[in-house]
Amino acid sequence: ICISRGDVRILTEEYVKYRGGKQSNTRTNKNVEFLLIIDTRKKISGVNLKKNRMLIMSRKLNILFDSKFSRKKLAEKFPLEGSYLIVDLPSGRYRIDTNYFFVLKKPDFIDVISYSEMEFLYENLSFCICRNREEELEVILDNITGEDEKSIYFAGFLPRTLKKLAHKKYRDVFYRLYQLIEEKLMNLAHPVFQDILRKLEDIRRLAEKRFNN
Repeated sequence: ICISRGDVRILTEEYVKYRGGKQSNTRTNKNVEFLLIIDTRKKISGVNLKKNRMLIMSRKLNILFDSKFSRKKLAEKFPLEGSYLIVDLPSGRYRIDTNYFFVLKKPDFIDVISYSEMEFLYENLSFCICRNREEELEVILDNITGEDEKSIYFAGFLPRTLKKLAHKKYRDVFYRLYQLIEEKLMNLAHPVFQDILRKLEDIRRLAEKRFNN
């Protein structure tokens, strides 16, 4: 519709959104706001049209990299080497650095690949994200296997993620996951895990106040 009126330029800004309130089970908590500027004196050029499409897809990818990912899902879509995700595209082979395939670091190559390659990357990475807080916590728990550095890293995500479920409508999910977390951590002696357990107890008390309100 806008293109039919003239030359279109797009300005974008990311913002945080909450579906179902701040305590939400969804992982989708960011979006992009678009400001469309239409110069009715001109017709849009092919160059500007391509630039606008690239900008929109680039922004969508940027938001996607704020997600948490499932290693199991990533392995279905991409080769994994060491801590890297391997992306094979027509323009070449690229690597995405990760923190245990849970957090992906935004790579520089996004700014140089084609629109179709961006689209391919977006579609395949979208398949691999944790769809909600419940899945995210299950991935975290699967990666806590002892008192090693990796387990400590994942345990650090527990309090904030569980707190997102401290709401009446997630009561059953909250208690189920709280019990699983407690069972996982209670026999781990490292001070980090004991500190996290204390934080989780505070979150449980907060949740019960909300449940009984």
